[in-house]
Amino acid sequence: MTTLKRVDVHVEGIVQGVGFRPFVHSLANRLGLSGRVRGDVTGVHIEVEGACQGVEEFLTALERDAPSLSEIERVTVVSGEPAGHRGFTIAATDPARPRTAATLADTATCDDCLRELTDPTDRRHRYPFTGCANCGPPASASPAPCPPTGPTPPWRPSPCAPTAPANTTTPRAAATTTPPPAAPPAAPP
Repeated sequence: MTTLKRVDVHVEGIVQGVGFRPFVHSLANRLGLSGRVRGDVTGVHIEVEGACQGVEEFLTALERDAPSLSEIERVTVVSGEPAGHRGFTIAATDPARPRTAATLADTATCDDCLRELTDPTDRRHRYPFTGCANCGPPASASPAPCPPTGPTPPWRPSPCAPTAPANTTTPRAAATTTPPPAAPPAAPP
């Protein structure tokens, strides 16, 4: 009988936006492990369980074979009791808390993406935002995450809203900066 092992793994560093979660998913499936991976505010959290040997190989390969753009700064492993997961999934990241995990700036387009970009028979031919797990998505094409603030009053634009050209004003700003109409002249007595 195979002994099951479960570990919770937290990986910190540049592990978001570099194909790390799909890499973890593929690695776990290749090793026949169950669990899930999700991004969190400081990196990536992994719950993985299966045969002891598979879990040990997973932990070794996690750092050894990580995507080339990732930079693992710290890995924390905590053992636990198997939870009975079936299959391995990529879970949604919790959007409720502000993200503090490091993200990668734009990098040069890799050779594979350049081949797609220049091949007239490829569906991505001349597509300007080509990117993959090896060269990363173009950060300049992605909107910056909005800071978690309360509702923005209509007269004050959100810090994440596109900025208007310098020669325009918002209706509220125009109303507060336009002088009131002159009072009519007083009637003669």
